[in-house]
Amino acid sequence: MFPYEKARKGQKEAIRYIKKNLGKKIFLRAPTGFGKTIVALLAHSEVDKVIYAVRTRNEITPVIRELRRIGEGFSFIFSAAKMCPLMKGKSSELNDFWLGCKILRSRGMCPYFNKLQKVSSDEIRKIIYGAATNDPHLLAEAITKKMVVCPFFALKMLSSESRFTVVTYPYVFRDEVYETAFDPELKPIMHLILDEAHTLFNPQLIIDEEINRINVFRALQECRRHRVAEAVVKYLESID
Repeated sequence: MFPYEKARKGQKEAIRYIKKNLGKKIFLRAPTGFGKTIVALLAHSEVDKVIYAVRTRNEITPVIRELRRIGEGFSFIFSAAKMCPLMKGKSSELNDFWLGCKILRSRGMCPYFNKLQKVSSDEIRKIIYGAATNDPHLLAEAITKKMVVCPFFALKMLSSESRFTVVTYPYVFRDEVYETAFDPELKPIMHLILDEAHTLFNPQLIIDEEINRINVFRALQECRRHRVAEAVVKYLESID
């Protein structure tokens, strides 16, 4: 059911076209204000599993808002490190974070993960669906405050039972990140909605990587040790 009083010109036609061609690669180009998000969601309202990928965490908000409007079950997932209650106010490289997370979980030393086994997805669902906000940061914090559990793994659990999961780009474009949240065997049956697909022509906008000074220093040492071209050494020195 269309959630607004009146559909904009072309919306219903776009929904019908996408539904008819599900499983194919479809590109929808429309002006700002057309309502592409609601069109994409309604066109996929009868399939089993959908990943809706957005470029930044803040762009999860409008998708959640539209999912609420149409009454669809959903979850959302963004950076586990940003959601982690133990990492609040701290920063870490992705690999270091996951290594530490894995060690704490395997040794039973993360209280937020330990309590997760006593919490049901229905309890998580009530917090998410009953909240007055669509902000993913605030929703993740609400899970931690009300249930004292890890929001990342709670949302991962909810995702396994939801038709729609809203994620940031790395969960689509990086296999090692995808596999922290989803079963690799689900890939063939999942439908993907990619927001702002034009960014595919600018790879640097898809994945934003940060290199800290320690890594730059180590690279510089390696270059000097192996007598790499002077131009490379000078470049590394300029950013160290």
